[in-house]
Amino acid sequence: PQIQVRPFNLKEVANLRCLDPIAMDTLVALKGMIVRCSPIIPDLKVAHFSCCVCGHDHQVSIDRGRVEEPKQCPSCNTKDSYTLLHNRCVFADKQLVRLQETPDQVPAGQTPSSVVTFCFDDLVDASQPGDKVEVTGILKAQPVRINPKVTKLKSIYKTYVDVIHFRTITGMEGKQGTTTGNGSNNNTDGNSDGNTNSNKSKRGVMKLNKERAKELIALSKRPDIYEILTQSLAPSIWELDNVKKGVLCMMFGGNHKRVKNKNKTKKRKKQDQRRANNSMDSEDDDDDDNDNDDDKWSDDEEDNDDDDDDDDDDEDTKLNKRGDINILLCGDPGTSKSQLLSYVHKLSSRGIYTSGKGSSAVGLTASVVRDPETRDLVLESGALVLSDRGICCIDEFDKMTDATRSILHEAMEQQTVSIAKAGIISSLNARTSILASANPVESRYNPNLSVVENIKLPPTLLSRFDLIYLILDAPNADSDRKLAQHLVGLYYEKPNIVKPPMGTELLRDYIDYARENIHPRLSDEASEELLNSYLDLRNPPGGNVGNNGTRTISATPRQLESLIRTSEALAKMRYSSVVSRADAKEAVRLLKVATQAAATDPRTGRIDMDMINTGRTEVEREMGESLYLGLKEFLIERRGNRLAVRDVTRQLSEISNTQVAQDEVVGALRRLEADGMVQFNERNQSIFVRTGIAM
Repeated sequence: PQIQVRPFNLKEVANLRCLDPIAMDTLVALKGMIVRCSPIIPDLKVAHFSCCVCGHDHQVSIDRGRVEEPKQCPSCNTKDSYTLLHNRCVFADKQLVRLQETPDQVPAGQTPSSVVTFCFDDLVDASQPGDKVEVTGILKAQPVRINPKVTKLKSIYKTYVDVIHFRTITGMEGKQGTTTGNGSNNNTDGNSDGNTNSNKSKRGVMKLNKERAKELIALSKRPDIYEILTQSLAPSIWELDNVKKGVLCMMFGGNHKRVKNKNKTKKRKKQDQRRANNSMDSEDDDDDDNDNDDDKWSDDEEDNDDDDDDDDDDEDTKLNKRGDINILLCGDPGTSKSQLLSYVHKLSSRGIYTSGKGSSAVGLTASVVRDPETRDLVLESGALVLSDRGICCIDEFDKMTDATRSILHEAMEQQTVSIAKAGIISSLNARTSILASANPVESRYNPNLSVVENIKLPPTLLSRFDLIYLILDAPNADSDRKLAQHLVGLYYEKPNIVKPPMGTELLRDYIDYARENIHPRLSDEASEELLNSYLDLRNPPGGNVGNNGTRTISATPRQLESLIRTSEALAKMRYSSVVSRADAKEAVRLLKVATQAAATDPRTGRIDMDMINTGRTEVEREMGESLYLGLKEFLIERRGNRLAVRDVTRQLSEISNTQVAQDEVVGALRRLEADGMVQFNERNQSIFVRTGIAM
């Protein structure tokens, strides 16, 4: 057996941008984030040559990628008679991994530096894009050829690192830059090997030791653990307890489910009936008991095969249900939205922080680059893909372009990112929670307008958020004084900072352990509570009835799924394997104080989920329909005439004794144009009423 020596835990960790020629052929330790992993490349280790004249075999070991072909056969003394037999050569697995500085390591005003690393054998696929790792390896350099067919070389060399050891780093250790001493490696237990797959969970997080796990389990049994977690999250932010509880639910997350599709197609049913008939015919053809016994065994085997086939069919028809919770924070400036996003990003073991204005669709999904080794076009992961099984924090969400926001529809619901570029057609996993913050279009939130009108986000995207929090800066003498005292206390000579019940490292470990090991299921009491609460939201006791007798929608099936995910996250906070009735009640309360506050119609005070799902309330739809019918009746009397939109708006306002907005008139005219009643000239803002129209 081969014994491989893998040194790690070096005293000094170098910065990527500080690598210089002095460090060539020396052992170095680097910290960074993996941004790309190439497919497995076969690397030639031992070349096997055979003489074409006498068949003499000769093996040559590869030295730094150079193959020394034998010049003369020692058996028959023939020159240049050797040919390479690739099927008898010895190859090793090789993988290119690009390591890049994390955002916290980049100096101000500079772009992130990166370095190419090569992994071999059991280190291949030891890490994945998005992991923050400490790499121990040998820094090497190789010359750059101007032309592969010419032996002429450039005087400039390109550097790379041959990896000896990988170690996944989490927490604040992954946020730091260059470190010296052994302080950065205190989290390791000294028994890690080169392949980190054995010590890593599915989320790329290092598994905790038994002592730490016992400490976390003992902490979870405290009756006030929910309040302890709330007080420990972003303690420098004053109040906002309901927002913090919702963010905690997002960090713990629900369960990812694969629901079987029990509806079989007619073709499948016919196949099952045909198999049943065949088995009955085979039983009728048996004469003696021995044959019957044999057929019983064969029938049992056939039934097992059918079960396997059914399992395969069920596997193909399973529907993925996301367990990640998406949250949108919107409201007035200066309400700690960005500060909360930054804290969540630093607390999460895996994730990316980005800003809406500086993000593009390619930067969020994946870009097509040319591989420096093979010169092939490959995909390089973007923010959503790098945040897989983590949290993607997007600040200034309202500043994104429509083209950039459009790619989030698939990522937030199906949790995949589909790519079709440069002949590369792929679907990448983006199983991430999205925490976004948005400011109103007029800087201050206007309570007389709906949330859709305030932040100008498309309803199809807004409805994909499980919780939408309105954080408003409402003047209040008592709360303003307490907030001012809290802020001033942070700047004392001896800051009056209250120590949170749980430190950052302990809170991070508590969340990671729950996400990996706790998978609660709904109890009968919780299911009944969620069902009754959902029906109460759909049909409130007072009734959400519009002016024309129609009932407004105060909850949709999306809200029910959000309630299930939130209740599962609340059970995870207690390290419970069962969702209790109290968890379901708290999930309903969080939904009411968050999303339903944003879904309240400012004109009527009623809850109308259509305001988020479609962008228009029931009152607006009624007004639009009345305007459409009134405008249609108004134009029938003026058939064959050309009218200005401004004049039509003025006359309608006089007839109805109410102020009619010109934008609403234009929307109704577009409907009439689609019906063939008018010709609308958008440039001149005029219409021509066709002749021959009727009611």
